[in-house]
Amino acid sequence: FFRAYCFEFCSPCAWCRHLCIFEMPRQSKVVRGRRRALGKRRSSEVQQDLITGQKADDVASSADNGLKALEKAASGMDLDESDKAACPEEPTAGSSSAEPGSSSSPLFFRNSEGKLECHNRAYDMFHILNTEFPCMSLDIVLDNLGFSRVKYPLTCFLVVGTQAEQPKDCSVILKKASALHRTRFDEDDSEEESDNEDDDEEGEASDDDVQGGDEEGKKLEKALGLDRKDAVVQSRRIPHRGPVNRLRSMRQQPGVLAVWAEDGYFSVYDARDLLRELTDAQGSSSETVPKGKGRKPVFQSGKSDHPTEGYAVEWSPRVTGRLATGDRHGKLFVWEPREQAGSFAGTQLKGHQKSVEFVQWSPTQDNVLASCSVDTTIRLWDVRDRSPQKMQWVADSTDINVISWNANANSKHLLASGADSGVFKIWDLRSVKAGEAGPVAQFPLHQESVVSLEWSPVNDSLLAVGSDSMVTFWDLSVEADEPMEAEGGKEGAEKLPPQLMFIHQGLEELKELRWHPQIPGLCITTDYNGLNFFKPSNWKTLIMQ
Repeated sequence: FFRAYCFEFCSPCAWCRHLCIFEMPRQSKVVRGRRRALGKRRSSEVQQDLITGQKADDVASSADNGLKALEKAASGMDLDESDKAACPEEPTAGSSSAEPGSSSSPLFFRNSEGKLECHNRAYDMFHILNTEFPCMSLDIVLDNLGFSRVKYPLTCFLVVGTQAEQPKDCSVILKKASALHRTRFDEDDSEEESDNEDDDEEGEASDDDVQGGDEEGKKLEKALGLDRKDAVVQSRRIPHRGPVNRLRSMRQQPGVLAVWAEDGYFSVYDARDLLRELTDAQGSSSETVPKGKGRKPVFQSGKSDHPTEGYAVEWSPRVTGRLATGDRHGKLFVWEPREQAGSFAGTQLKGHQKSVEFVQWSPTQDNVLASCSVDTTIRLWDVRDRSPQKMQWVADSTDINVISWNANANSKHLLASGADSGVFKIWDLRSVKAGEAGPVAQFPLHQESVVSLEWSPVNDSLLAVGSDSMVTFWDLSVEADEPMEAEGGKEGAEKLPPQLMFIHQGLEELKELRWHPQIPGLCITTDYNGLNFFKPSNWKTLIMQ
């Protein structure tokens, strides 16, 4: 099943401001949502607007009771009477309660079978792409369709690397996902018309505001024989000789791919011709394999460089062709392109004692690189020399799996890290440089290892964090409610930090999440079952600066 928690969302009940939950089978298109933008305010102000007639203590208590009940239901445990009271039932015909799906109904209800389901207001867009084999890694491939795209239907390009039991079945796949429609109204046409009228009154883009005009979109869909809500996915597959650990597409030259493989080789592929084919491709969903015996990499590392497999790889966003790689033996290399096409010169940076898990280039300085490791440290390097790292500090008592450097101009000094302990932390590099190595913030909400996190490219305070089964969105500009903290805090308030804006659950062995830099609010994840494309219903509030 899927579970989604949406914060600052609605006013119908005492605790649905804190969460909503839904249960449904995996399919190609699922739930959707709707909310009015509230802007950034203190948590107490949001609470005042959204939960009228309820004291903050009552809200915290109700939220805590509801969480416990929903967790029991999700795990298959029997609910006692107090648990059932915390979970509202689906309104029956003829009752005085609001109809399911209306703007005043709860975001969740218990259906006739006793299962919890969610109305279609949690997501603005949610599409699921099931894949033949699990994808260990994904990256966004930049396109020429422009930035700040918000009108539906949306189109995006990405690249994934698969992990199959048989090496011959593994591949690197370029994908074009198009006709990504808003999905929040697709169950009830009358509801769609009503809510679209509301959107027009609020000045929001309605579902009919599509790229190139709605009439053109309808004509294209009719010509292709597509349902308006079905996404189109076209692919170009490059056979790979083994599972792919991680891959990245070069920002300056989209389609040039760096690939870390399980067999211990790091390779660079030039797939720009395949990307051009996808860009021009028309028609229904399809996948093709280029003719020939297989595409050979333009560069491949030797065993003298990386003697074993690795997971860390990243192209420099500032220097074309420069990239960094790290392996499980703690070896960290910086690769510079040579004049000869397809040739790279590697320089080793020595310091890590155990596996290098992730690397990130500074968004503002050409020669500064950050790395994290199983040795529990984060290190900053000046790649112009081979001397030891310029800064290092112990970031957790467990393995550090991932780091993300804030690329927004006002927050370029912030670095986020995620560890096996389930805790993610925010570091101010100015304080670290001054010898104060403590994090400026840390959040222990995740109960599983944090395996992926990334700062939003459009909001310098928004961070997406992923663990094995869920993705959380955090707005770190939200301040805690001091009066509530002064009273000692309630258990429910402690469980739901005010910075927590949204939770997307139902994932299985999440591997990676990525914000789309050209489509505000769109997050794409890869897990054991496939890819999730989703925009939460409160995405406009989340990206507001």
